[in-house]
Amino acid sequence: MSNSRHAINCIPVDEWAPSLRELQGSPLPTDRALGVQWDSEKDEFLFQLQLLETTATRGGILSSLASLYDPMGFVAPWLLPGKILLHDLCRKMVTSDETLCEADRKTWQGRWLSLSKLGDIRLPRSIRGMHKGEQSELHIFADASEVGYGVVAYGCSSRPVGRDYNSILFAKARVAL
Repeated sequence: MSNSRHAINCIPVDEWAPSLRELQGSPLPTDRALGVQWDSEKDEFLFQLQLLETTATRGGILSSLASLYDPMGFVAPWLLPGKILLHDLCRKMVTSDETLCEADRKTWQGRWLSLSKLGDIRLPRSIRGMHKGEQSELHIFADASEVGYGVVAYGCSSRPVGRDYNSILFAKARVAL
């Protein structure tokens, strides 16, 4: 799979993947790369979630959070509040199939609704390389509180003429113990 039609056309058609043979002349497909969806036509990562309404239990929350595979940490800010709630439920010794109290259930519903908005996020896949006259920098930000901590790394490049470019490279968030 490639997002370059020129590269695809350099390969004999009989060696193309079956999914590409059907697309001659059509937009390139969305595929999986690095654990997330990749729109190869626009060269962007996107998050197509199929969040099912889960029961308001600790096990239901765990199942929902575990279903979101995010190795690059792009959606870490949306997952952390749910993980904090899960941590609090464990601390309260709530069992996996026990129905949550009203306050915890409302908290989870709010988190679940924010997770459902992840389908609107699109991030550019490309990371610009260093070109003549271009200055590239790595920016790393970290923050912590009593309940969680996180870090994010951005690649930033600026050109003497033209637009600056920033790209998220990696992020992580953890529940504080």
